[in-house]
Amino acid sequence: MIKNTIMERKYVKLFKSYDIISAHSILCGTLAYAIHKQYKIPYFVTWHGSDIHTLPNINTYNRKNTITVLNNATNNFFVSNALLKCSDLLTIKAVKKVLYNGVSDIFINYDSDRKLLIKESAIGKK
Repeated sequence: MIKNTIMERKYVKLFKSYDIISAHSILCGTLAYAIHKQYKIPYFVTWHGSDIHTLPNINTYNRKNTITVLNNATNNFFVSNALLKCSDLLTIKAVKKVLYNGVSDIFINYDSDRKLLIKESAIGKK
């Protein structure tokens, strides 16, 4: 079980009126879990490689902490399908989805003239 740290005692109350918490990585995920325990606010965590494939294997506390955060999150987002599958070695109970964080075919790479036109029109609208 996650220990009640000084950080949690200091910051949990600041989130009392929030609707959701979006956390990145284990440190913020731990805080989000503490907020959830106190106020029942749903939380989501975005995970990157070392959070899943390295840190949980350093010691038992890191592993238990990561599993607790994963299992109690409303959803866990992974930056790749491979990392999501790696998280299955920790737990299969957690709600998990892949949320790619790189460029894909849905992004349009405009030429320099088009970019300048877009910037100028945005500035003109202020």
